[in-house]
Amino acid sequence: MEKKLNWNFIYKLENISILIVLIILCFGKNVWYDESFSISLMDEKVLEIIGYTASDVHPPFYYLYLKLFSALFGTSIFVLHLASVIPFMGLLLLFGSSIKKQYGANWAVVS
Repeated sequence: MEKKLNWNFIYKLENISILIVLIILCFGKNVWYDESFSISLMDEKVLEIIGYTASDVHPPFYYLYLKLFSALFGTSIFVLHLASVIPFMGLLLLFGSSIKKQYGANWAVVS
């Protein structure tokens, strides 16, 4: 008798594994250039952030989000890295569950 893969379990395990890896990476003390740019912008006033990003290719939402997140939870490197992990995991779960609903758990794992 052939045993079938439990794709729902694999999908959940995959998401938990990604979350664990990303949280572990948040403990790193390295700051890349683009992160240092974001950190420097979050210290500015809201209108200045919008003004600086008006000439940039990136929309100001992330910088405003980072400013709010750091005001609520602090400015440690861990917290600033975590500020990027939360929306990433939210989007991963949103799109993964949409794919899972339309095409099945096996395609959600692959995507």
